[in-house]
Amino acid sequence: MTDTAAEVKKVFAALRDRPVGVDEQRWRERRERALPRLRRELRAAHGARLRRARYQALAFGAFAAALAMAALLALSVGPTPAPAPHRVAPPRTLLTLAHSSGQVFLSTPQGERVLSAGERLPDPVSGELRTSETGSARLATSRGLSLTLSPATRVELLGLDRERADGQVRLNQGELTCSVPKLGLGKAFSVVTPDARIVVHGTTFSVRAGAGRLPSCVSVLEGVVSVHHGAGEVTLTSGESFGCEPLAAPVEETQKVEPVSRPRAPREPAPKRASGTLGAEADLLGAALAAERSGEYAKAREKLATLLELYPGSPLVPEARQALARVSGRKPSNPQALSP
Repeated sequence: MTDTAAEVKKVFAALRDRPVGVDEQRWRERRERALPRLRRELRAAHGARLRRARYQALAFGAFAAALAMAALLALSVGPTPAPAPHRVAPPRTLLTLAHSSGQVFLSTPQGERVLSAGERLPDPVSGELRTSETGSARLATSRGLSLTLSPATRVELLGLDRERADGQVRLNQGELTCSVPKLGLGKAFSVVTPDARIVVHGTTFSVRAGAGRLPSCVSVLEGVVSVHHGAGEVTLTSGESFGCEPLAAPVEETQKVEPVSRPRAPREPAPKRASGTLGAEADLLGAALAAERSGEYAKAREKLATLLELYPGSPLVPEARQALARVSGRKPSNPQALSP
């Protein structure tokens, strides 16, 4: 309690405790002393109430202004953009050694090692893949590409771009059979040999790399193939081949006549080269596939059986067996289709 309030209480206490004296002059003096103090107390209380009201008004105004500013800022900026979806990288294509016979080697600058069937090759495949003189291999990718290597074949796979569905391989030696699924627009698959480049968009074909005076031999089993060579470009369709004609044998020099006393032993015939049968093998498989498409399953079985019987070591044997399994036991879709 302030001093003024205590004085006021003291003044009025006299009125509570005892009757007011009849001395009017004294009473007036005491009243004159008490009234100014009461006015000061009232003014002080009123000022305090005004200050509290003013402070509350200022605080509420500041809060309202901050709220209005936040709303204005939210309207000007707009809604918070949703986070961009995480882009998932396309699955990488796996290259697997699906089948092998004999020995298959992978030669890199770090050395050479033997591969086994079912093994997944490193990404990317650097170095050279090589089959032995009696070995063969079939590579398969998760996107449907199949590469069959014949014996004594050397292939480089570094150009096979496995992020996309296309790419190329380099055939340095031997024979390679490729089964390429249908590719998208603007994409292609190619095989590069020492003297040619074979480009496809989805087909089955085989390539034999030229050695010495022999050109590269290309045989198409199904689809369309473009062969780019030194003299230009050739387009092949199913059943056609390029560069597979055997070259004329060189004229042998005239042999000297030997004395009668030393008769010459008869010369044994040279063994037939297996590589020269690639065209015939491709023709049989192509004829079988054509017969299968036309519904002549008996004819297809006959062609496939002939291929498997005459050329058991052909790189086309796996595909011939698959085709034979498809047509076995099937009746011709055309009732008038007759086997030859």
